[in-house]
Amino acid sequence: MLRKLMKYELRAALRVFGFIWLGVVLMTGLEYLIFSFDMDHPLAVIVAVVTMFPYILALIALSVLPTIYFALRFYRGLLGREGYLMFTLPTEPWKLLTAKLLTALIITTVSILVTLGGFAVLVAVLLNEGGLDLRMIFGSISFSWDILWIILSFFATQLCSLLMIYMACCLGHMFRTRRGVWSVAIFYGMNMVYSIMTGISQRLSFATEEIGTFIDPQGLLGSVMLPTLPLNVGLSILFFFLCERILRNKLNLE
Repeated sequence: MLRKLMKYELRAALRVFGFIWLGVVLMTGLEYLIFSFDMDHPLAVIVAVVTMFPYILALIALSVLPTIYFALRFYRGLLGREGYLMFTLPTEPWKLLTAKLLTALIITTVSILVTLGGFAVLVAVLLNEGGLDLRMIFGSISFSWDILWIILSFFATQLCSLLMIYMACCLGHMFRTRRGVWSVAIFYGMNMVYSIMTGISQRLSFATEEIGTFIDPQGLLGSVMLPTLPLNVGLSILFFFLCERILRNKLNLE
């Protein structure tokens, strides 16, 4: 059943984001083509500037849109009218939650990669180069540990952020009125607490590094990624468990 739920969620998401990704890729190719011409001509400069701002706005929108889309889809699909249908399926609530969570993680990750690729191409053409020298950016990063921390921490952060949204929706839905307002307020409160916890864990990491104790990260990125990874994993497990409990026992559909 989990596979069928994932297939259903991915199809619905790809109907929206598939066209968006294609549009961003086409706009990236157009920008690269425009900047490949001689920029000494005034008309070429005007065309480049006019097309660059919509392109930048599209990249920014692509980085934000998945969060809004999957928050609304979770709320409407499990806590709204569609929830009556979803919870009549012969499956467990944790499978419904897992299907939506994994789909959101996949689509969000691809959207971020497309956005970063678009900005990389934009920087490359603005520098009038055929490509970016990634060694200049990541030259000081050890491939063995730092890159591993970055990848793992990226997915853990994305997972924790999505589950934080789902948790806020579940808690806000337990109120009788103004559920949307309560959900947003709870999310901002949780996000503030999360930011404080992240800052404290990173400061502790820097402090222990200075006095040479048990933490010995490889560079600055290691110092940042090392404490946030277990924090995000722990919070993700907690949020997932609480969301599943609420969906199972405290569900109050509209």
